[in-house]
Amino acid sequence: QRCNLNCFYCHHEGEAGAGDEMSVDEIIRIARIAHALGVRRIKYTGGEPLLRGDLPEIIRKTSALGMEDTAITTNGSLLKGKANLLRAAGLRRLNLSLPSLKPEVYLSLTGGHLKDAIDGASDASKSGIEVKINVVIMKGVNESETEGFIGFAQSIGGSLQIIELEDLG
Repeated sequence: QRCNLNCFYCHHEGEAGAGDEMSVDEIIRIARIAHALGVRRIKYTGGEPLLRGDLPEIIRKTSALGMEDTAITTNGSLLKGKANLLRAAGLRRLNLSLPSLKPEVYLSLTGGHLKDAIDGASDASKSGIEVKINVVIMKGVNESETEGFIGFAQSIGGSLQIIELEDLG
């Protein structure tokens, strides 16, 4: 549930009343039970899963269960230099949350640096991880960047998923 960014549109799922993070053994126990019940695909989300130093171990152990697909959702800012290790552990896909391709807009929306996310996505693609870019289109914020998102996804051999921002009241 921890995250290194502070995106204003994030829902912060799971944070209310949440305690300590699950251990690797707890996560793998749940994955093993899910696999026994027919689940064949797992995606680790967050917060930011790359904040866990044990993520490669979690992915490796999940893949060893016989899962057809192990994926993560990430902001990508911590991905650079880790993609090859994650791919070797069994990571096949990732969804990259990317709200803008303009550094100043990205900073204002997330508190982070665009270059970190771009470099992370590029490293992931080069390592053989399938990258899907998730973009929340927001009127008056990034709706003019659609062509840029398409071009970026193409440049790294990835795909683009446009998500509608929902007003949750």
